[in-house]
Amino acid sequence: MPEKTFRSEERYFFFFLPSIIYRDGQSVLESLGKKFVRKRTTSLCNFFVVLFLSLSPRPAAVSSLNEKMRNFDDDDEDDDDSDDSEGEFADEGDWYASLIAGERVGEWLDVIEEETKQQRSNDDEEKEEEEEGRRNRRRTKNDDDKRFRSAIEQLTKHVEEDEVYGEEAEVAEAERILSEALAKVSLTTNIDDDDEEIEKETSSSSSVRKLLRQSLEAIETHRKRKKNVKTYAMKNGRVEVSILETKLSNGVGGKLWKAALLLAEQLDDKEGEPKDDDDDDDGVIIDVKDKTVLELGAGVGLVGFAAAKLGAKEVVLSDFEAPLLEALAESVERNGSEKTTKVRWLDWRADGASNTEKTEPPDAFLALEKEDTYDIILGSDCLYESHHATLLPKVINKRLSSSPNARCRLLGAVRNREMLDQLIENFRKCENLRATETSVAKSERLNYDGGYVRVDIKRKSF
Repeated sequence: MPEKTFRSEERYFFFFLPSIIYRDGQSVLESLGKKFVRKRTTSLCNFFVVLFLSLSPRPAAVSSLNEKMRNFDDDDEDDDDSDDSEGEFADEGDWYASLIAGERVGEWLDVIEEETKQQRSNDDEEKEEEEEGRRNRRRTKNDDDKRFRSAIEQLTKHVEEDEVYGEEAEVAEAERILSEALAKVSLTTNIDDDDEEIEKETSSSSSVRKLLRQSLEAIETHRKRKKNVKTYAMKNGRVEVSILETKLSNGVGGKLWKAALLLAEQLDDKEGEPKDDDDDDDGVIIDVKDKTVLELGAGVGLVGFAAAKLGAKEVVLSDFEAPLLEALAESVERNGSEKTTKVRWLDWRADGASNTEKTEPPDAFLALEKEDTYDIILGSDCLYESHHATLLPKVINKRLSSSPNARCRLLGAVRNREMLDQLIENFRKCENLRATETSVAKSERLNYDGGYVRVDIKRKSF
């Protein structure tokens, strides 16, 4: 198995955690209780979530958590009665579920791979032993065999029952590891075909070979499932956009988050009415017709595709992770937007001139040209790490057209008020940019600080 790396979404663990733990305890449990607690994980992340909840000043939250933990095995029928108003969007519960699934799949595959390697070592030693010695060695391996079988069974069960585990199994190269294990077990069995104990084992329904084949079949079935394509109708049905969701392990942009739809609904092909209390603000609606548009951190690209469908002259969907870029490229064809929409790789660190290291785009993708600027820049849920508050103003200042009508809008959930304040302060430090914050909506499931807000950025008038 490849050496474990620090997964992209693990960077956000302690960023998401405070917004989940310290807001509304009941909302936390509604979101996490069904997606997270039932995973029965003993992972480090689970430990910290339970620890923080236990330290929370909200006794009701802890009590409710304990109740849910006592009812791990309850039927999922209660899920049907929950509020589905945000069920179509990703949230922190989904993110944690993905992280935990990845950890558990990794643990099971480690056991399988270690046992396969150990089997190779044992085979070399057994060749030099007498028949009786080989049988004695097998009898001492019962505990390891049980652990080996249990890991295969757990992997198969979870991949069959939960799409997230299937996704994480693909990321962890489970098919390769299981195939290598099956090849090794089959080879060993063929060598010892005359051994009565082996004959009994291979004829048993619980044989390791059968378990490995079942696990491989489960992964193959998962792969053949229909791609997770969703279609959204917006602007009272005038605009229909198809998106392709991937894995959250590809990055938090692998799924659609609510902020993207909120932002897409604010686009239109006509100029918005000015707000009564701010004559300098163009109001809620952003006119994208005949404009050049850049979407930052596009993720699944809902906002950019909406702009293309509303008559934008050119749309560029930018992101950093290769799997997200690949899904975006497929969605361009799915939406019939090839003439107006393109996918580009963008590294905010390089664009913000805070990183002197030269970075290169993934194979088959082009980087955004250094000199390209746009009439409209859009971004949803772009603020996840403290350095984003520093980079975003620099990127936007570089990419926003010098036209007095050029504008940028960022919209997202307020998961960290201090970070948002720093972002706005950094915008105000830019000599030729001004930023205005406006509350958009409250969250129906997780009560973020201030719900959702939009930040509008324009060039200053001199």
